[in-house]
Amino acid sequence: EITSNEAELYIESNGIICMEADHFASRRDVPGASWTVLRPYGRTGAAIKVLPPTLDCCTWTDRPYVEYRFSAEQEGEYMLHLYMGPSNTATMEHRLCFGLQLNEGTIQEINGAGDGFRSLDLKCQEWDFNVRNNVRICSIPVCCRKGSNTLRLYGGSPLVVFERLVLHPIGIPPQASYLGPPESYLQRSRPE
Repeated sequence: EITSNEAELYIESNGIICMEADHFASRRDVPGASWTVLRPYGRTGAAIKVLPPTLDCCTWTDRPYVEYRFSAEQEGEYMLHLYMGPSNTATMEHRLCFGLQLNEGTIQEINGAGDGFRSLDLKCQEWDFNVRNNVRICSIPVCCRKGSNTLRLYGGSPLVVFERLVLHPIGIPPQASYLGPPESYLQRSRPE
């Protein structure tokens, strides 16, 4: 099942594209797995996750996804920061996996937890930092084209929760702040 809002595009401004996770342009659910908006949640009020909560669809060939559309001012390398819930992992494999696809590229399998992350280890510095800040930030380099781009997030491990997405050209980070930049301008096309 695919649901889609009217055509919309987030516009880069001052080198930043910021999208709240629950403001996706379209989503595709599959039998037994659906994206759900969580409110209130996190630092900016809402988030999304695949339900049921214990579902692991990392190895599925047909996975649910959400899609975002944005316009980049230049072609080249951008850094994508995914603001995620500060969840522990559901298994002792210490992984918070999901799929990421930009434009027509291949789906990358991403682990949102760092290599040194250990669930239930009170000495784990990554766990401590995420809990204190009430967020996990996963940073991934991506190659954008100038103009319109489409980014998809695919369901994966249980407990993966997305709060917001922030992109900027590599080497030109946004000004540091606790909540991150404000959401970018959303251009909506008019119905014909």
